[in-house]
Amino acid sequence: MKTKWVFLLIAMMVMGNGFCQDFGWRFPANETAPTIFHVFTDSRGISLGNSGAASEADVFSMYYNPAKYAFIKDKTTFGLSYVPWMRGLSPDMNLADLAFARKVGKVSAIAASIRYLNMGEITIRDEESVELVEIHPTDFALDFAYSARLTEHLSLAAAVRFVSSKDYPDAYPPASASSLAGDLGLYYQQPLTLGEKEAQYALGVSITNIGGKMKYSETFKKFLPATLRVGGAFKTELIKEHTLTAMMDFSKLLVPTPPSYSFDPLTGEYVIDAEFSDDVSVLQGMIQSFYDAPKGFSEELKEVIWSLGLEYAWKEKWFGRVGYYHESQYKGNQKFFTLGAGANFKRFGVDVSYLISANGMYGIDPMKNMLSIGFRYGF
Repeated sequence: MKTKWVFLLIAMMVMGNGFCQDFGWRFPANETAPTIFHVFTDSRGISLGNSGAASEADVFSMYYNPAKYAFIKDKTTFGLSYVPWMRGLSPDMNLADLAFARKVGKVSAIAASIRYLNMGEITIRDEESVELVEIHPTDFALDFAYSARLTEHLSLAAAVRFVSSKDYPDAYPPASASSLAGDLGLYYQQPLTLGEKEAQYALGVSITNIGGKMKYSETFKKFLPATLRVGGAFKTELIKEHTLTAMMDFSKLLVPTPPSYSFDPLTGEYVIDAEFSDDVSVLQGMIQSFYDAPKGFSEELKEVIWSLGLEYAWKEKWFGRVGYYHESQYKGNQKFFTLGAGANFKRFGVDVSYLISANGMYGIDPMKNMLSIGFRYGF
């Protein structure tokens, strides 16, 4: 049974680029909901530092860039992943993802996924530790995507998503909400020849979770975490049947940065210090997210997340992976190393990942020792 402070710690970590340690000054948080969009769901992607905008297509491409589905190898693929999330804080938080992809003709593909996040039991207490209510928050997302090749090397995709959030504890009394969202993606891959060795580079860009605010009440609304992701990947043959792929992603939340406030002694109220407000429409919020940070361009740069991944493959059957994920210490402060492995057995494949937090948070390290596993079946 969990108390509200546990959820608040999670919220500070994952509700955007929000929480930071106090280094003499701090930036305001970019707060978004629901929680399910901030949980990494793909074991292969996790093991690559959560890099995936331009990695090779697989059944879990929905999270990073749905345009990759047009280049998926198997005609029909099913996938199942399981993530025991934040076990450093709680023993009963879990995410499950069931995914499906199928080629349609020679140049297009369709895909779908169902994600379910169980955050366990949370007991909300007042300031005197008196129990107020016990809740069981859950999030659910249902996705559909269509991807098509525009040329031999370039593909485009669009996806639509329904998301539901039940008993969101950050809203008191705990409330539920739902919304619709969409994704857009582009993916380009080009084979190369380096001497006698085969190689390939790829570029990917996506904008995900473009949709209406989560309305938990008339006065409590949250932006969905609309995210711009740009990445590249380069794959080369080391020796025969041995390849190495290097990839890097950059991503940024397309939501307004909450302005800073100061107390006005004349009116007795807090007033906005900065020029921009965060009480805007979704479209306006996406536009101004590039220039509305109270401390200007230097703060905007700190909102950019970057990640690195390396994947070694032998015969495209056995895989070893490492990665690194980095947020600014002033804008989220999530930093972790990742390890992973994978194997393909004819039609069946399995991937595992292990996440090692690069920094604790006030002595608590909720991301440490996080293990995830994913299964694939293609034909």
